[in-house]
Amino acid sequence: MTRFVLLLALTALGLSFPLASLGESSHDSFVCGGSRVEIFNSDDLANPNFVIQLSRASKRLKVLYSAEKEYLFLRCESSHNGPVLLVNHFCGGSGCAESNFGIIDPRRMKILLVPNKSLHGNNDRAERVIGHAIKPFSCAKPSHTSQGRQTNGAYCYSSPLELK
Repeated sequence: MTRFVLLLALTALGLSFPLASLGESSHDSFVCGGSRVEIFNSDDLANPNFVIQLSRASKRLKVLYSAEKEYLFLRCESSHNGPVLLVNHFCGGSGCAESNFGIIDPRRMKILLVPNKSLHGNNDRAERVIGHAIKPFSCAKPSHTSQGRQTNGAYCYSSPLELK
């Protein structure tokens, strides 16, 4: 959690991490709530992060998720306040919850929920934020690259890095 908060704080301060250093020239992008969402899955040990970048007009929000939690699933989801970007950032070990959600409002470029409950999950909190039950992600095979689009509208990634 500390690393996520530090990266989030650096991003909020406007310090940038060049997306070109992520080692991926091709990546997924889609529109959610009128914002373009781009996803990068790093294959560079010097920058071991998943990166989600939202852009809308002149506004931009970049959120980094550490590859220490090796899975990142996301999709555009309806909520009682309009569309949100639902992010599930979790690890695959036996001590990890499979629901560690983050929620981003793509219209206001605002983070509504941080995925910081990797051991116990935060499904109940996420459902309160969006106003309804969350359907499970259906990810047949998470991608080790930045191209993880599934046929059901989900985007599913696993880190290709071996972190120690």
